[in-house]
Amino acid sequence: MFATFLGTAIRIGALAAQSVVVRNRLLWTPVAGLVVAGAAVAFAELTHRAGENVLFSGQSALPGLVLQASTWTVGALVVLGIAKSIAYAVSLSGFRGGPIFPSMFIGGVMGVAGSHLPGLSLVPAVPWASVP
Repeated sequence: MFATFLGTAIRIGALAAQSVVVRNRLLWTPVAGLVVAGAAVAFAELTHRAGENVLFSGQSALPGLVLQASTWTVGALVVLGIAKSIAYAVSLSGFRGGPIFPSMFIGGVMGVAGSHLPGLSLVPAVPWASVP
């Protein structure tokens, strides 16, 4: 159920930003890039982890995230999920790139975060890591 709300929020944010970016791409595309960079820097400063997790699609980072799930704190995973969601919504509004791997990465991050809860296993997050 949380994924439904998060996915809807990302889509609404992307559509709202797109309506602004389309009016003046020359001005708003660099601003969108700064917002994405700011999300990556904020994540890196708050968690002391690499900002590349926010910047890139997540296709190559997801298997490492799942394999090293025990080294991540729930707080760092939540911050990563928020930062990646912001970067994803902004990127959907004006940049090129596919929507599949970022959304899978966000789902994997939330699955790994959920696996830290009592009684839940890492197994729900593992299938995301097997995507080539």
